[in-house]
Amino acid sequence: MPIQAYLCEQLLVECAELGRALGNSHRVNIIQHLVQKEFSVDSLAKLLKLSIANASQHLQHLKRVGIVESRREGKLIYYRLSNKPVISIFFSLKQQVDYARKEFRELVNQEKILDDENCYISHYELIDALRTQSIMLIDVRSIEEFNNVHLPGAVNVPFETFEYYLALLPKNKEIIVYCRGAECFLSKHIMINLRLKGFKVRQYKEGISAIKLFQ
Repeated sequence: MPIQAYLCEQLLVECAELGRALGNSHRVNIIQHLVQKEFSVDSLAKLLKLSIANASQHLQHLKRVGIVESRREGKLIYYRLSNKPVISIFFSLKQQVDYARKEFRELVNQEKILDDENCYISHYELIDALRTQSIMLIDVRSIEEFNNVHLPGAVNVPFETFEYYLALLPKNKEIIVYCRGAECFLSKHIMINLRLKGFKVRQYKEGISAIKLFQ
């Protein structure tokens, strides 16, 4: 086989291996967390509600295809994303999934739903709204993350269970949703879905990453 053809075939094999590594919801969830910062195996296992052995197995799979890298600190092993192209791959996949979903196809025809002026709340607006108690502030991260740290005045409605709480949400009061930060898509997804259902809702994009501004 000519060397050029061989290299092309190897590239396709490696792309397929990368695809297989991403073909697991736990591993995609791991990447979503590592987009924000590095985590120890123990911390990721707790966040994902996996055994340490299972979390470690998923991380090793991601490491074999070059998605993550690790470092040891004492008895703990920390993982982080290996390079910026990994982040681009993750968000490209998410964008494709978003586009394929019915509500996001509707969104394309309703550009006002993502109008910058109406969709996002600034830090100072949020502070004023919390002081006057004119909003409902919702943290859509996991219970464990919320219990560890959350913005003042927030209530926790985890992303995975949000649909079950729709009947309890007020339609006569503005809802503000937030998650891990600007790169986290959870609260944006919730904001879009609630707007399509007629709720008055905005996103606080900075999310928990801005916790120091509230201290």
